Amino acid sequence: MIILLNDELIARAAGKTVELETDRLRLRAWRMEDLEPFIALNSDPVVMKYFVEPWSAQHSLRSLTNILNHIAENGFGKLVVEIPGETEFAGLIGLKRVRWEAHFTPAVEFSGRLCSRYHGQGYGPEALRALAGFGFNRLGLKEIYGFTSLLNIPSRRMMEKAGMTYVEGADFDHPRIPDGHALKRHVLYRIAQRGDI
Repeated sequence: MIILLNDELIARAAGKTVELETDRLRLRAWRMEDLEPFIALNSDPVVMKYFVEPWSAQHSLRSLTNILNHIAENGFGKLVVEIPGETEFAGLIGLKRVRWEAHFTPAVEFSGRLCSRYHGQGYGPEALRALAGFGFNRLGLKEIYGFTSLLNIPSRRMMEKAGMTYVEGADFDHPRIPDGHALKRHVLYRIAQRGDI
């Protein structure tokens, strides 16, 4: 059930959030003050290039409500990316359950995006590696998926740098993108549990 964003929902999600740290990043719980930069992130046409369109403030509010509900219900989800000493909000990234049917579901996926000024600095792969360790060691996952538009070469490279492998013959049409849209066809990536994570 969707609940409007409020302090109680944020607190409930924060109580279930496991925060992670890497050499350069902190993946942390959401705070009410993250809403404004989240809205700005989702309205940036550079960040949203591989989405159907940039999001309105109302769309971002609904999305954040869903993110917080997912965390509260599952004990994991998309977290705020903080770069200590640089910014308290560089974007969001995390693990989430895929909420629609495809040939690889049920599944848990990597999902997120960074503010455009932090693109190309290796933050995405760094965060994904930390999340893989959390997913395998703390959640007991055997595999984690990632997917993006066939056209989204930057995201594909990021997943490969994080140790994910393209799944040959598993391309699919994203069910939530309109038929005929250039971004409809998606590629599938996967990382499996192994001893070095």
